[in-house]
Amino acid sequence: MHLLLRSKNGEFSFAKDLGDDDPTPPYAILSHTWGLDGEEVTFEDITNGTGKNKRGYNKIWFCGAQAEQDGLRYLWIDTCCINKKNKAELSHAINSMFRWYRNATRCYDYLSDVSNPPIESNDKYNLWPREWNFWKRGWFTQGWTLQQLLGLGSVDSNEKHNTQPWESQFRESIWFTRGWTLQELLAPGSVEFLSQERKRLGDRSSLTNTEVS
Repeated sequence: MHLLLRSKNGEFSFAKDLGDDDPTPPYAILSHTWGLDGEEVTFEDITNGTGKNKRGYNKIWFCGAQAEQDGLRYLWIDTCCINKKNKAELSHAINSMFRWYRNATRCYDYLSDVSNPPIESNDKYNLWPREWNFWKRGWFTQGWTLQQLLGLGSVDSNEKHNTQPWESQFRESIWFTRGWTLQELLAPGSVEFLSQERKRLGDRSSLTNTEVS
């Protein structure tokens, strides 16, 4: 198993190759959709210190930065941590994939087709979109509001059921159509979903009730 090590200046290199019986340090693992041929960083790129200009390098940089934030020094990414020119190693990696995902301390599911852009802080209607629309409703200005509010055991507001803008994209994400998705979703103890802006959408537990198309 080839684990990536992120240096303090953000450079990536391989740690010592680990055998099945070697103790494995805590590591993060990435689940994602592959880009076009030539876009992903390869095993050779990491070995030679190249590939930073490739589109897929952003995923590696993000995974390393997120792992460091979570207190993890090591990470594993299938695009660049398998020497695919070595048929024996490739076969072993495929057969070990479930175990590697299961043993990961954190699994980041990077959804490149789900967008959750940051909110503009200079616009109160954008900063608190749902809250502002809720409180400015005419219902709060009527004379009977307080009595009706206090007299009910529970109040069910439609606002509570509003979905996030990105949820429709999440349900239709191509990530759910991959052959490896099921094991990468179920094997790890911790699974976090992140948007194309690398913003956290939720974890496996919080998004369990989201219906996938």
